[in-house]
Amino acid sequence: MLKPEKWKTDQQGAFETGFGSEAKTGQRRFHIPFVSMTAGDQREFRQRHGDPATPERVAEYLRMSLQAWRDGKCDGVVTYCLDKRPDSRVFSLAKKLFREFRQSANAHSTEPTWWLAKDQRVVTYEFLERSYRANDLTADEIIAALDRFGGCDLVLLKGFHYWQGRLDDSSWGYPRFRSLAERLIPKLHARGIKAGIFGFTDRHHSYGDGPDHGRIMKIWKEYVDLGADILFVDEESGTGGLDIPASCLNHCDELRTNFKLPVGIFLYGPASKAEQVSEIARHVDVIGEMGYNLFLEAHGDYGLKEVMHQWSQVLKDAMDRPVAYWTGAMVMREPRQGPGSLFWRERYGQRTLAQYFDDYLRRARDCGADGVFFHSICRFSGLALERRKR
Repeated sequence: MLKPEKWKTDQQGAFETGFGSEAKTGQRRFHIPFVSMTAGDQREFRQRHGDPATPERVAEYLRMSLQAWRDGKCDGVVTYCLDKRPDSRVFSLAKKLFREFRQSANAHSTEPTWWLAKDQRVVTYEFLERSYRANDLTADEIIAALDRFGGCDLVLLKGFHYWQGRLDDSSWGYPRFRSLAERLIPKLHARGIKAGIFGFTDRHHSYGDGPDHGRIMKIWKEYVDLGADILFVDEESGTGGLDIPASCLNHCDELRTNFKLPVGIFLYGPASKAEQVSEIARHVDVIGEMGYNLFLEAHGDYGLKEVMHQWSQVLKDAMDRPVAYWTGAMVMREPRQGPGSLFWRERYGQRTLAQYFDDYLRRARDCGADGVFFHSICRFSGLALERRKR
């Protein structure tokens, strides 16, 4: 390509050939998937590969494509004209192969430590309350929002929660969350975006000998089987952000051992408690710091710069293995502090919220963070005005 004079032009039709300008570097806004299509019907298989066109040989080529997907050579696999009749031997073998590769995909990841990469951009989706179920985004609407946002590496979906002290297994809870995950996770993977699940656990019910432990583990496994790339624990029943009981940390160990996936935990606390963070980090792969009420420009024990610097430093110095540190990007506490307000102009000039968040990633990295959270893609249209403002 560096010697255009060596090339010969040969064309058919009314168009021009030649060397254009140098290609621009991509901005990671889009990912064009490459999908391998293999024949799923004996007649179609014979036209492409000849005899014998047996069900076993059709399955052999499907396995070849699935292995290429596992090795990172393509983004997905689809069968062409798969014979799906109840008595089809081809369908039986194909179903077995898809199940086998889906269950083992995470254990054979081509990016065994992807969560340790720098500049991770993580977007969360947390469902609105029960009375606003009609405002749930569809999988396609979330994908459209991510395409506008651009550069997203991981989407974390809410997987389960507790309602009035009980695991919410009603149609408002886990089944609702799982239904979206089932539709969205394949769409995310097709775009080269990782998919994760976070669950709101309860220290009195979810772990060890707790009454919900078996059910919680089954729920985690169902999300793993759907293709989740990472699991995040949000231990919401504590009295403080770093008040994490040993039973919760044992649960994190259990998830890592059982599912061979990276496990993260959400924390909130001051810079001076960094040593406490390091003890928690021994049980997880990612520390997710939730800076809901922290200001990037504030100083002191709860200033976001100090928290990021101290937490990231202790994770680098005190750990015998690498643990990623992602920080939250919720930085405004009240509506009057948003873009256009006096508070905003004094600190950030005329920057828009989007410009501020772009800058946030760089500054978070400078303070030692490996990635940032953007909370949360939810639909607010249809809510009452005062509710929408909050």
